[in-house]
Amino acid sequence: MPIRADTLFEVLFPRALAEKKAQLAQVDGTVMFTVVKGNPEGVWTFDLRKGGDGKVHVGAIENPDLNIVIAGDFLDDFMGGQFDPAEAVENGKLGIVGNQEFFLAFMNALLSQGTKDKPKAGKLKEPKSKGVAVRGNRH
Repeated sequence: MPIRADTLFEVLFPRALAEKKAQLAQVDGTVMFTVVKGNPEGVWTFDLRKGGDGKVHVGAIENPDLNIVIAGDFLDDFMGGQFDPAEAVENGKLGIVGNQEFFLAFMNALLSQGTKDKPKAGKLKEPKSKGVAVRGNRH
């Protein structure tokens, strides 16, 4: 059964943030996730700024350092960390607005399990079909 976005962002991610405080301390910024195409749709924001509360909040913020738009049916692959970001963008499953290095640092810290299973660095590019473009170096 696929993971539900609300369960992921309101139960599992807060638990992971608490457990991975040391790894995430090196990530300084805000990350906003927008889940589209069901599962249910929604927006959640991680406050990982120095002096921030280190929690996940329901809702959007203005000018996040990183904005990740993700298809609801891609959440399981995303959480498994076994994906190529460029391929996911190309297929319209993932959109990233912000700095690629910040994205990889965030994902590696969040999904780290003491193994090599981390998202592969790839050259992020504009998706050919619907989805969100990878833009800018906001962080």
